[in-house]
Amino acid sequence: MEQNIYLINGFLESGKTTFIKDLLVQERFNSGGINLVLVCEEGDEDYDESFCTEHNVITKNLESENDFTVQNIKRIAEEISPQQIIIEFNGMWDISRSLEHWDFGQLTEIVLLDAQCFEIYSQNL
Repeated sequence: MEQNIYLINGFLESGKTTFIKDLLVQERFNSGGINLVLVCEEGDEDYDESFCTEHNVITKNLESENDFTVQNIKRIAEEISPQQIIIEFNGMWDISRSLEHWDFGQLTEIVLLDAQCFEIYSQNL
């Protein structure tokens, strides 16, 4: 089964979790199947149990960049058989290394930016 994969990227506290939760409450996006959310960083916002139950969400934490591999994601997806996969990516990880051998179905990347912090962050990187 090929799933659509949505990679949500951005700096810490750019609103990734809030954006993903807003997507998952929309009927046109969430058609009732299992939604696998791979969480690659912990921010201020989280996915509480009641939200996950109501919107058919299973979250899995990927603690380090070494856990974010195609093989690991495929293994998790095979265990869960999700309708779609949403990756809350860690903006400090090397995305080119992570996606180098990607052969899933459709991959859509969405990058979120907080305009108030963007200039400071971009200067420091």
